[in-house]
Amino acid sequence: MVVILNQKGEIQNMYIIGAGQEINANSSHLRDGILKLLYAYYAWDLSYPKFYQLLGFFQHYVLGDKENQFFASSNYLKFAKKFDSM
Repeated sequence: MVVILNQKGEIQNMYIIGAGQEINANSSHLRDGILKLLYAYYAWDLSYPKFYQLLGFFQHYVLGDKENQFFASSNYLKFAKKFDSM
């Protein structure tokens, strides 16, 4: 995901780029861009890279999708346990 800011530091535009594809997220809200990034993974049936635990966190806690599992490292599992107990 590429986020382009204007001179004031506000989001001007966002793009999701990968595997020769480009999606214009066309939003001024970071949440919308992150959701479209997750949608791209779903639509193309991709697996998250193992070192990108943040995408799995968004899937689980932002989208509320607790059914579809992803690779979770032991550090992620410890963090999720603490996050759930907050």
